[in-house]
Amino acid sequence: MVFAHYFLEKANTQLGKAVEGFDGAVEARIKAHAWPGNLRELGNVVKCAVLLTTGPLIQMNGLPAEVISGMPALRAQDRSAALSMEVEGLKGVSHSAERQAILKALERNGFNKSRTAEMLNIDRKTLYNKLKSFGIEI
Repeated sequence: MVFAHYFLEKANTQLGKAVEGFDGAVEARIKAHAWPGNLRELGNVVKCAVLLTTGPLIQMNGLPAEVISGMPALRAQDRSAALSMEVEGLKGVSHSAERQAILKALERNGFNKSRTAEMLNIDRKTLYNKLKSFGIEI
């Protein structure tokens, strides 16, 4: 958890947030996860969780499915896509994939919205609208 707290402070500084820590269930899940991507994966997960967190503590809904389930990323994504399709049809799968693509593009571009919009081949206003619709605050 020492590294997780380090990445939390780093993400707070980079994103201008003030997340105080991790919910107890989140700490337990972080400790139990295998972290096949090592520290880089942990840093990315914590940064993304800080980005998605609106309260003082990171909650389970801020963690990616593969960390919550303990399954490898691809299998967790397949499971998530199947569940979305079951509940919302193809539109739900598309919605989920688009949200993930935006989050990954933001991360790759250091959370710079202009570069992210350019990378996704959309204008900035469209990106802002999508961020709002997905509830992503930067």
